Amino acid sequence: QQQLGALLYLRQDGTAAFDGDLAGTTEFVLHAFLRADYSSFGWAIESFTGSWQGRSGTMLMLEEATGGADGSVRIEATVVGGQQDGVGHGDSRGL
Repeated sequence: QQQLGALLYLRQDGTAAFDGDLAGTTEFVLHAFLRADYSSFGWAIESFTGSWQGRSGTMLMLEEATGGADGSVRIEATVVGGQQDGVGHGDSRGL
């Protein structure tokens, strides 16, 4: 973490696991800024490896996040690349 004027900058590297229709694991790097009122904003780059509806592959996502002072969170994810069953794609035609 680093203090940048009125903002506190946080970086978090992590992983997550999913089970169900979308099954697999992700690795992500989150960059977030916390305001004095505890609201926040940031972005993440996330790489998913797994399967969906019987298809295996990968997805690369760019995510924008905002957090309210009340603890609410909104994340918008855009698939920016992927690969399905050994066929690479430079757009959102991954899984």
